[in-house]
Amino acid sequence: MPLQFKHEKSVENLFKDNFEAAARDKEYEYTSASLDSQDRLVGADYLFTNHNVYAIIEFKYRESDLPSEVKKEKRLHLCHALHKEKQVRALHETCHFAAWSNTSPITIETNIYYNEVCNKQFWGTQFDKNLLPDTTTRKSENVFIDLFLDGKEGGNFDAFNTYIKWLITLGDANNNTGYLELLISNPLNRRAAGLEFTSVENMKKWIDLNMPKQKLTVTPKNR
Repeated sequence: MPLQFKHEKSVENLFKDNFEAAARDKEYEYTSASLDSQDRLVGADYLFTNHNVYAIIEFKYRESDLPSEVKKEKRLHLCHALHKEKQVRALHETCHFAAWSNTSPITIETNIYYNEVCNKQFWGTQFDKNLLPDTTTRKSENVFIDLFLDGKEGGNFDAFNTYIKWLITLGDANNNTGYLELLISNPLNRRAAGLEFTSVENMKKWIDLNMPKQKLTVTPKNR
């Protein structure tokens, strides 16, 4: 019997568990943070980092749920802005993604947010710059996670922070602080009290002061 309910949170958890398990296998540090209600500001549910590269991801239960993005505040503005501002679009392509689950077997697919969401099929005449989603940049979760942890996917801090500040202020000239709340587990001790920050910059400062430096080495392990 097919499942009857939406399971977006379960997809988030599946991806997060895979990300964290892969990081432990590769002996890399990692942090993941739910963006909670800030989804409306940044168009994503989760932030992921290996403390070298960063990404935000918008999760959906199924591919058929992706068009629901058209109902959300700022998304149409985001599509038009990314089409117009090529330099920002280049930053976006390194660090802003969409992800959803497939069935039989249950796997997760990823794509650059703009490539998946900003098209005429979703928006009709409101955004007709691209006719269909660009499926050429889709990646399976395992491929994406391994590339990300090895530093070949995701944006470096400067690129990511520049993009996040642009994204938060998009459509709101008064919001120029780059304020983004993050509540994370302590990467030094996952059983210790959690940590809270009011920007990605503040989180990075804490990580730089408290975490040992790590060198990324590409591991040949296939998953």
